[in-house]
This record gives sequence, structure tokens and C-alpha cells, in this order.
Amino acid sequence: MSYDNIFWKSYAITYDRLLKYPPYVELLQKMVQEIASFSKPGQTILDVGTGTGNLALALGKLGFEVVGIDYSDAMLKRAEQKRKRAKLGNVHFEKGDLENVLRFLDCQFDCISSLHTLYTLKDSSVALKESYRILAQSGQIVISEFQHPIQIFPAIKEGFRKYGFKVAMRLLPELLLLIAPFNVILRMRQEGGEYHYWLEQATRSSLAHVGFRITKIEPTYTNDWDLFVVAKKPSLEVLINRIRIVSAETDDDMNSVLRLRYEIYCKKLGYKPLSNDGHERDEYDDYAKFALALDEGNRAIGTVRLIFDNPQRLPIESQPEFGVKEYRSSKGIVTAVEASRLISINNRREVLAGLFKWVFEQVKREGIQDIFATAKESMQHHILEYEKIGFRKIGVSNRYEQLGGDNWIPMHLNIPNTLVEYRQNPGYDIRLIDFITGYSNSLDQK
Repeated sequence: MSYDNIFWKSYAITYDRLLKYPPYVELLQKMVQEIASFSKPGQTILDVGTGTGNLALALGKLGFEVVGIDYSDAMLKRAEQKRKRAKLGNVHFEKGDLENVLRFLDCQFDCISSLHTLYTLKDSSVALKESYRILAQSGQIVISEFQHPIQIFPAIKEGFRKYGFKVAMRLLPELLLLIAPFNVILRMRQEGGEYHYWLEQATRSSLAHVGFRITKIEPTYTNDWDLFVVAKKPSLEVLINRIRIVSAETDDDMNSVLRLRYEIYCKKLGYKPLSNDGHERDEYDDYAKFALALDEGNRAIGTVRLIFDNPQRLPIESQPEFGVKEYRSSKGIVTAVEASRLISINNRREVLAGLFKWVFEQVKREGIQDIFATAKESMQHHILEYEKIGFRKIGVSNRYEQLGGDNWIPMHLNIPNTLVEYRQNPGYDIRLIDFITGYSNSLDQK
């Protein structure tokens, strides 16, 4: 039997004594409450590193379908015993190695939880990649991991302060007999490079690298031993070369979108912002979805906004000179969207292609076939990029007061008609078109 197996078998015998330690119980409750805040009974949850099943069983009691995986047979044996006593048929335990590919299907789980597990891996990158793969689009992962060594005497001091003398004295044996020896082993393994504390900046970088977008990150547990993280898998993402285009759905991502718009549209193009907070926004943002392009360093390098039909109409329809209202009527266009606030830092072609790919995928999900846009007359490169993917001018340039008073050209794309044109005209950039419309997986396949 390996040293690792001996360690976890021994730890499994004493692990549930943590249930007598109020801070641990509070941490469990925090995990459960966080997951319950965005999940519905019946949804699927994978609890990685489930141990003796404390978190998995707590979630199962709320009606979630839970699978708990762990590398330790001893831990799983105790978890299964507890499951049987609780008579929870919606909870299942099985062996799983987080440092290898998991057996689960892509997008299989609505939520993934991890409590004091990932820090024990020599390399957590495989576990994070696999978590991202098997998590459903818009699904969330909730993590609580040690960010620095457990310090016994500060914990005792906090116990006296928070729970009073009697409770603290009752906890003293648990701290000395359970946590103190474990802390010694934890330090040894951390110094040997086997275990890794989850420091905030490294955690942010690791999660962003595989595609997660962080919605919450904060210290928690006794004396801030842990880093508590909630991160989301975007509802839609596009990968092109090393560029990642994601639906901007978190506060951090929306801030990046609005700051990027401010830098380009306000500082460079001279638009007047609604506020002086370094963000560019308008009344149509309430009726829109947004994409954010990120480079391999997770830096914002592009964005586009997709505005849906709304009580205020599309922005392009607010300019009578464009004649879009009459155009829609003549073409029988009932439902449409408008692509706007297109930004690609340094006009990188793969960024523009990825943003348009995101637009096509989004409207496909919505069952919409018609996209309107405006292109600045003086920016011929943008007009050419629009035309390369099938947009057509539907009127002459006009002064557009909402966009700084410059001359802009109204454009329109009908997806079915454009696809027919692509196949009939060899002059189109077929490689780009196929990527955007989903006929191939990359710009280089054809």
C-alpha cells in the first residue's frame, strides 16, 4: 500500500470529526447556500474530491442529483455508508482521478463543487480543464481551497472570541488531535511541491486560462484559511487561434466591455459619455447581449454588441434617413438584431472573425436570420470586413447623430441568402465565411 493510500485511509477515520468544528460546518453551509442560490432541485452536480460525502449529501438532501468522486477508497466507503443511512437515492459515489480525463460527457453537469480538494493535486490544470469540459454552458463551479497554512493558536483564539469559552474548550481537542497533525503533513507536502495553496492571483489566472469567468472571490473559513471562488462557464464562446470570444455575463467582463468602448468610442472617436466613470454606455444596453474578445493573457482586445428588437426600436431605425423601417417592411423582416459597438484592437482579422462568429452563433440560438449594422464611411477597412461576410449596403451614407455626427452607411445581412451567395461567388473569402457560419472549425481547414 502506498504512502498516499495510508495517509488518506487514516484521515478518513477521523475526517468526520470536523463536523464538530463549527467553522467547518459554517463553510459547508456557505457552499450549499451558494449553490442553491443559482441551482434548482433536480439539476446535476458533480462534487469533486467528495471525501466522506459531507457536501454531496447536504446537496442531495435539497433534491439535487449529485455524483461525488474521490481517489480514496476509504473515503468513498464511508461516504457510501452515510448515503445508505440517509436513504438518498439521488446521490451516487464513485472513484475518480482528477489528474486524468474523467469518464463524463461534455456539458453533463449543471454545477461542480470542490471543497478542500484541488490544493492536494500536484497539477490542478487537468482537473480545471476537465471541469470546464463537463460543465454545461452557463454552469458554475464553486470552490473553497486553502490559501495559506492552518495556524492552530489563532484558530483557538478565534474560537474563544466567536463561540465563547465553553465551545472553544470543547473544540480544543479537535484542533489539537485532528487539525494539528494534518497541518504538519500539509506543510511537508506543500514544501515538497505536492500540494499548492490557492493564492488569489494564481487562482484567477488558472481559472481564466481554461475559460472560466469569475463572479465571486473572497477569503473565508477560520482566519481566512480558504479562498472561496465562484466562476461561470460562458453561455457561448468562440475559439480562434489563441483568441477567446466569450459572452460577457459577469460584472468583470461587462466592465471590460464598457471600458473598451470608452477608450475607442469616447477617447478616440469623440463620443460624449453619459458619465465620467470611464465607461461608455447607452439606453440600448438594456436590450443587448455582448461579446468580449480576450487574448491568451486574458486581456480585452475586442467587443461587439448585439441589440434585439425592443420598445425603442433598433438604433439604426431611429435615423429616418437610413430608411430601415421601410426596408424591413419591403423585405417582410419581422424580427431582427443590430450589431454595433464593434471593436478590434489593431484591427486583428482573427478577432473580427471571432466576433462575427459569436454574432452568428447567438442569432442562430435566437432563431433570427436578419442582422443590421452601420459602418463609418471613413473607415473603409470596417466596411470591407462587413462586406466580406455578407453585409450589403442598403442606403447611402447619412449623418448619424447618435454616433458622433459622422457619416455612416446602413447595412444588412440575411443569413440564408448570404449562404447561397457564398457558394455561387468564388470571389468571397470562403475560408472566413465557412468559419463564421459553422461549415468548418477553423480558418485553415479549407
